[in-house]
Amino acid sequence: MDLFAWHREFGAACFTLAPTTPRNLLTALGVTMAPEPVGDLVKELRDHREYAWLMENIDVPEDQETPLIAAAALDGGWSVAVEVDGMTGYVGCRSSMLQSLSRSFGRACSCYYDTGNAQVFTSAEGAGPLGVDTLSGRRHAALPTEEEQALTDAGFAGGDFHTLAPRIQQMRSIERLDVALNALTGRHLVDCINAADWIAGQTHSR
Repeated sequence: MDLFAWHREFGAACFTLAPTTPRNLLTALGVTMAPEPVGDLVKELRDHREYAWLMENIDVPEDQETPLIAAAALDGGWSVAVEVDGMTGYVGCRSSMLQSLSRSFGRACSCYYDTGNAQVFTSAEGAGPLGVDTLSGRRHAALPTEEEQALTDAGFAGGDFHTLAPRIQQMRSIERLDVALNALTGRHLVDCINAADWIAGQTHSR
């Protein structure tokens, strides 16, 4: 599946990456029941999102909603987790969660996109998180020199939309997210969504 097909299927999503196993990543993200293998990732996420939408519209209390999180292994000993039910926020993008993940695994990154948003965050050794709004280039906080240079080289000069490289300005939100994630982690979103051997589980609560 390519990025545009994924974007058409899921108009909003969150990806969380850390150097650990898929099972460890799900546990750290709050999945309390044993994760199960997923045959068709897109169908599994789509079905759960539709279920979550129904729960939202019959006024199920937020603390009883349980988003589905799927995870798979990437190269280099890293794993990625995916969420598409962001009605009350994504688990992996919470500042406290990123700090907790990086304390446990040394480093963690997350990114998400939805209508009018496309942001990447990174945390190391429990610090931060730091990040960039890929639609405007605005930093959430001062980045380390190496990461700042990587983003600038990729076309995300700090400032505002007009300081972004012309090719970045012309990209769709998910493309910008991919370029920024690759600059900070060396990984592309297409590698994440096409990973194999997914497992998934639900968090106990939000």
